[in-house]
Amino acid sequence: MLHSELNPNDIIQDIPIYLSQQLANQLYIIQYPVRPRTNPYVGNNAPREARFKQHSQKLELDIPLQTNSQWYNRDRGEDLVLGLNDKEARTIYDRSWRRDRNDGLLDKQTLQSTIVPPQANYWMGVIKDGGLHMTPVHTTLQLRPGLKYLDKIDEKLKNASKKAQAMEEEELVSDLKSVKLNKEDPGVGSSKGKGSGRGRPSPVFKHLFI
Repeated sequence: MLHSELNPNDIIQDIPIYLSQQLANQLYIIQYPVRPRTNPYVGNNAPREARFKQHSQKLELDIPLQTNSQWYNRDRGEDLVLGLNDKEARTIYDRSWRRDRNDGLLDKQTLQSTIVPPQANYWMGVIKDGGLHMTPVHTTLQLRPGLKYLDKIDEKLKNASKKAQAMEEEELVSDLKSVKLNKEDPGVGSSKGKGSGRGRPSPVFKHLFI
């Protein structure tokens, strides 16, 4: 019998279904709502590191940035890398306050997950040994770019501002002490000695003959 002659309602094959709970809490649907389907995270854009907290259902993926691309802004990359390292933000009072080339560039983007409220029950299945093995999907996670590094930069800049203000106040106190010591100099304002009334000898002028 040809395939075209089959009745659409005819049963072609019976497949047994097996329900498994072994991976029930380990299967997730991962969605990227702000990423075009035509530009998936594969190849050079594939995640290079992942972190997952099962208790809180938090997933993070580190996506590499193409720092050699003509579209990459190196100046901004050098500024934003401060949010990835443990170095302090420099102030004008630091000897090496200028940007250090060894600080590197912002070379990755971190995607952070949020849980999507369930709208339906999803299952995942695989055909193996003539049977369909089904396992329920635990939940759905949506990944979007995270901006935690900006919070870290903001905190570092605040600390640097406090540090600069403290050093400025310390410098001001030092200047005031110096002025006070000069005023307490016994030679200042004294009428003793030769010369002007300020206690300093008058300059001696000599005639020069040419």
